[in-house]
Amino acid sequence: MDPIPLREIAQAVGGKWLPMAGSGAGKPPIPPLDRAVTGVSTDSRTGSCGALFVPVRGPRHNGHDFIGDIASTAAASLVEEGEKEKVLARVQRAGEGFGFILVPDAIRALEQLAAWYRRRLTAQVIAVTGSAGKTTVKEFLGQILSRRFPTVRAQKSFNNRFGVAHTLLSAGRSTRFLVVEMGTSAPGEIASLSRMALPDYVVITSIGQAHLQGLGDLHGVVRAKAEIFDGLRPGGLAFLPSPLFSEEHFLKRARAAECEVVRFGWRAGEGASEARGGYWITRCEPRLLQPARRPGDQARPGFVFEVNCWRQFELPLPGRHNVHNALSAMAAAREVGMDWESVRAGIRELELPPLRLEISLAGGVTIVDDTYNANPSSLRAAVQTVRDIPLEPGGRWHLILGDLLELGGASREVHRQLGEEIARTNLFKRLWTVGEEAREAGAAASALGLAAGSEGVNGLERLAQEVREAIGPGDGILIKASRGVALERVAARLKELLSSPGVPSREESDRVLNPV
Repeated sequence: MDPIPLREIAQAVGGKWLPMAGSGAGKPPIPPLDRAVTGVSTDSRTGSCGALFVPVRGPRHNGHDFIGDIASTAAASLVEEGEKEKVLARVQRAGEGFGFILVPDAIRALEQLAAWYRRRLTAQVIAVTGSAGKTTVKEFLGQILSRRFPTVRAQKSFNNRFGVAHTLLSAGRSTRFLVVEMGTSAPGEIASLSRMALPDYVVITSIGQAHLQGLGDLHGVVRAKAEIFDGLRPGGLAFLPSPLFSEEHFLKRARAAECEVVRFGWRAGEGASEARGGYWITRCEPRLLQPARRPGDQARPGFVFEVNCWRQFELPLPGRHNVHNALSAMAAAREVGMDWESVRAGIRELELPPLRLEISLAGGVTIVDDTYNANPSSLRAAVQTVRDIPLEPGGRWHLILGDLLELGGASREVHRQLGEEIARTNLFKRLWTVGEEAREAGAAASALGLAAGSEGVNGLERLAQEVREAIGPGDGILIKASRGVALERVAARLKELLSSPGVPSREESDRVLNPV
């Protein structure tokens, strides 16, 4: 973030400046409004030096209660009008130049500041949304672009009103590209984010069953994701996958936004033109590849793929869906000005975000930790991914499946269908489920002959112990659930258990699963 005088921030958010007295001799009683702010922080424990503190209300904490902790180091703090008296009573004295900007709503003020700051930036903004893959595509695109250009990308999955505002404010005058991620659970959210970010480019990764609780059905998902066109700047560019559910709706929105459209997707065996409008995977083969950034590591599952019948790339990551994710990032990178060789080198060095198809080996067992989040599309992609990962002869895959959240009234039926699909793959030897909704999947899978059991969310330690006893060296296990289920704890505990002495052999595991 470029330094911004407090005077300009107060004007940008329509706030009232409320100074505090200094904390020591010689300190000015009225802080100067031309003091520059160098960042924005919502955490009183870190990052407050010289920053504007934004007190966020959460389910368990109110950020206003912690303003006293940052008063000696931060430049200023937003304060909501209803919290003014309480804050003044707690914060009697502060650091030199510290004061409050009084606003009706702190998060709304943060959005106003980010929108104002965005209009000062010369950086081009690339906005990414979709039902699945948006965080991965955001990461891929940021990694590729940063090879050639000063690039800022959203941290983690910063895709809500706070996250997008924080990402915009983290850019500076030297930033060439700014990659933001936009998510939604209700109509109107992406429209608001898009009007804040004013993207020059938009990328749609996929459309599928996600956040149905707030969006209703697939058509509701389509309308919500298409809101990304609301803030697209004139003459912008939209990247749309092919095929795409309700494709005409997106094309209509693109025409209304007066932007060009670039399509990308799978077109095996066809000669696809490299002209604007098409980036196509025309060949894709699984390979064991050596990660470019970790030459000491052993080769891991990846893909060699071809684009438009004549350019070949290596992606040292698992999952055919990640080839598609890489293609969307590749298309955007090319259209904003990167040469093919830089793109190829970038693809070769891509890394997945944490808890996305993290592959590890413990006690001879292959663990695929895909616990960051889940919806039906990403579950199907994860199942296809482990199908492509070879195990030792005789080894079998197992699955721990937690609830897929925010599917609304369709949740039980969707879980039941997924359970049937999982059983029909004939890929897994056993399924464990965590949560009431996932139990529906387990019952459906069990009805088709797949051994299945369930655990409550409070029985995760017992689940890890049971899984350890049921699998043996050479086996593999996929762990998948929505973020709220927190199955990463099971993955971590299972690694600990499998790394300790006494991991059962496959014959011992079979006796646990099939007692006489």
